Amino acid sequence: MTNHICETCGTQFNASDLPPQHCPICEDERQYVGWRGQRWTDHDALRERYRLRIGEDDGLLALAIDGDFAIDQRALLLPTDAGNILWESLSLVTDEAVEILRARGGVDRIVISHPHFFSSMGAWSDALGGVPIVLHEANRAWVQNHHPAIEYWGGDRLRLSDDVTLVRGGGHFPGSSVLHWAGGPRDGGALFAGDTLQVVPTRRHVSFMFSYPNLIPMRPGAVTALRRRLAGLSYEDVYGYAWGRNIIGGAEAAVQGSFDRYLTSVGAPGAFASARLLVFGATGQVGSRVMAEAVHRGHAVTAVVREPSDVASLPSGVEGVVLDARDRAGVARAVAEHDVTVSALRPPPGREPELAALTRSVLDGAAEAQRRVLIAGGAANLLMPDGSGHTVLSAPGVLPPAVRPIAEASYAQYMACVAHPDADWVYFSPAAMLAPGERTGRYRRGGDVLLVDEAGQSGISMEDYAVAMLDEVERPASNVRRVTVASA
Repeated sequence: MTNHICETCGTQFNASDLPPQHCPICEDERQYVGWRGQRWTDHDALRERYRLRIGEDDGLLALAIDGDFAIDQRALLLPTDAGNILWESLSLVTDEAVEILRARGGVDRIVISHPHFFSSMGAWSDALGGVPIVLHEANRAWVQNHHPAIEYWGGDRLRLSDDVTLVRGGGHFPGSSVLHWAGGPRDGGALFAGDTLQVVPTRRHVSFMFSYPNLIPMRPGAVTALRRRLAGLSYEDVYGYAWGRNIIGGAEAAVQGSFDRYLTSVGAPGAFASARLLVFGATGQVGSRVMAEAVHRGHAVTAVVREPSDVASLPSGVEGVVLDARDRAGVARAVAEHDVTVSALRPPPGREPELAALTRSVLDGAAEAQRRVLIAGGAANLLMPDGSGHTVLSAPGVLPPAVRPIAEASYAQYMACVAHPDADWVYFSPAAMLAPGERTGRYRRGGDVLLVDEAGQSGISMEDYAVAMLDEVERPASNVRRVTVASA
């Protein structure tokens, strides 16, 4: 039985008598199968052909395969307050490397950013005494060697210690992760980015790609989500995926400038000047106005309807798709075919509690497809402007009994968004009074607090609410999860 290793990506597979027929990692559009076809090797053959380069890479012990084999990543030993972490893995394990690592205090855990660098992670764990291999659960399906040392983590952040945090960036893979080390290796801290953020050859910027060998750029929505997930982290240095691909000093400013440069280069803001827009609840009061505003601006709109007969009533130029929002697989397929999704779902009277579950289904689809979703929500979750700490829902005497069922449902809807671990969402809360009216094209925009005018009134027309949502589609704001809008 042999643990075969793919020659193109360097991934080690479960032990078998014969080589696997396929390498799923290479057959994925982020990677490629070599021109000579699928070819395999093993550890013994690698040891005969290659050695490891072992040395210092900007102050840290680094290891990489010396020669042209598979992907050219290097691994780093991070001596942190969470223990000694081997960041990334290699296809080749050598006795020399293991002895050097042991001389540095050994390795307490292996942490790997994404599937292209899984390589011979099981063999490294065995050689280092069975240490844990820490992977994000969103990358579970790509594991080819199901080693008992693997430990999965979920969500957007995992705090390993006071100084070390793993952050799911997404984009390149759903579980693509970076490691933030606040305490080192130099003053100011460092971000270990793999190629979730790719340090470019100038070492003055980073960039963002869905596929590096196939030159498929990362979608603007995924880049914006990555930026949001990194918000609040301070660092002076960024260590990239390969030897010397590092930004030493001023890295945080370089990364923020790179986000702006990338989004501008691919057309965002304005990347979605001609978006493919999917609208749930398109025949409702808000959804129909979002749809009309999108058509007015020249976007390609697909309306999700429940009944085939509803398709005939859609405006000219709008495509219709018959889909139940509770069909999560169908939602994921539809979302994947569009740039941005707007959910303006509203259950009929008496069925308001269904709203949270319907929203979760849309969020699941957006997460699977790595697409951005805007949720047309309610005002119930907003804080009252009087500083009392009450929300619109909890404040005494604010909501009449007739609207409490939908207000409570909207509050639960917002909490479903907050609790979703993976979706890139923005929750749009209207003013307290949302009603059909005039399209002025003007509005005020806020965050967590209900917007009121000088007379203490809070309102906006559905038409201007739709304007605000389409403005967010075309010019997405950075690091924003919740938006409220009111009449200007």
